[in-house]
Amino acid sequence: MKAPARGLLALLLLGPAGAAEPARRALIFGLDGCRPDSLLEASTPRIDSLMESGAFSLSARTGDVPISGPGWTSFYTGVWRDKHGVADNSFAGARFDLFPSFYCRLASARPGAFTGNIFRWPPLNDWLDACASHSVVGASDAAGAAEAARILREEDPDILFVHHRAYSSRSRGRVAGAGG
Repeated sequence: MKAPARGLLALLLLGPAGAAEPARRALIFGLDGCRPDSLLEASTPRIDSLMESGAFSLSARTGDVPISGPGWTSFYTGVWRDKHGVADNSFAGARFDLFPSFYCRLASARPGAFTGNIFRWPPLNDWLDACASHSVVGASDAAGAAEAARILREEDPDILFVHHRAYSSRSRGRVAGAGG
């Protein structure tokens, strides 16, 4: 049986037309346990609209096992679990000193960049939040979406990662009631 892929939809948002050099912004939706083919079959008009105006991937993969700890660590560090050392959801053996998150790399390259995380699973906040300017663990996917909307309106983030967990809570891999 094929393991469900961790869904990842990344959108690159560009600044206003006519600016000397457009500001590059990224809004990343992490849809834990959502297979891309299921996302395409679901009614998601808001996501569809964002995909039409940004860059995205429905083929991104974060590893060979459907386990959140190693999968999200691969996403944040850019290396597979044999390098970052996270084999399960305990995060034991993590080598973030050798393989820092992309937020830490951005903070080093561009001090003052605004980076935000909105997590639904507390261990992501505990282990992968290093170097983020703003981080919050949402009480629900809806609360996380509301916080993301507030940040986008008020803070002008360089990168904002929004983690949704409802997909992994329902029969893994199906987008039931995705809503948008």
